Amino acid sequence: MKLSSFFTLVLSLLLTVFTVQKGIAQSPATKPLTIIIEAAHGGQDNGAQIDNVKEKDINLKYAIALEQEAKKNNIKVIMARQDDTQFPLTERPNLAGKSNADVYIILHTNTNPKNSLANGMEIYTGINHQPLQNKVLGKFVGAEMYNAKLFTLRGVNINPMNSLDLTRTPTVMIELAYLSNEKDKTLLLDKNSPDIIAQHLVKALLQYQQYSFEN
Repeated sequence: MKLSSFFTLVLSLLLTVFTVQKGIAQSPATKPLTIIIEAAHGGQDNGAQIDNVKEKDINLKYAIALEQEAKKNNIKVIMARQDDTQFPLTERPNLAGKSNADVYIILHTNTNPKNSLANGMEIYTGINHQPLQNKVLGKFVGAEMYNAKLFTLRGVNINPMNSLDLTRTPTVMIELAYLSNEKDKTLLLDKNSPDIIAQHLVKALLQYQQYSFEN
C-alpha cells in the first residue's frame, strides 16, 4: 500500500470514529435529562400550615433531596427556588422556555382541616400541550411512588388546571401527603422520607427518559 493511501485510510477511520462518538454523545439516550423542580410557596406565602409546620418548608426540603439525588444520576437540575423565597407562578413559562427542560416537577403538600382522616399522595398532570407525554410521565411517577410504600397513593389524575398548562414542558405536580393527617405529617417530617421519595422519583424520571428515546 502506498504511504499516501495508508494515511488516507487512517484519516478516514479517525473521522468515522469521531462521527460515531459524536452521534452517541448527542443521542437522547445518553444526553442528560434536564428537569425543573419547583417547591411551591415560599417567602410570605406559607402554603398549608398545621401548628408550626409550614408547607413551604416541607416542599423545599423534598425539592432539595430530589435535586441531590437527580444530580447523582447525571440529571441536570434547575431549581425554581433554593431558599425561603417565593417563585412567582407567572415566571413558570419563562423558566421552562429558556431552560429547554424535559420535565417540570411541582411539589406541594396537602391539607384538609375539615377531615383529618384524609391522607395520601395525589399526582396531577396537565392535559393541553403534550397530553401523551404528560400521561406517560404521570404513570411512571405514580408507579414509583406506589413502589416507595411511604404514602398511600390516591391516584394519578389528568387535570386541566391552568397552573399545569403554563408551559409546553411535560409537567407533573405532586401533592406529597396531608399535613392535617397525623400519620402523614409524621411521615412527612421523618428525616428519611425526602430521600426515599427522591430515589423513586429519579427512577421514574429515568424510565420516562428511556421511553421518550424509544418512542
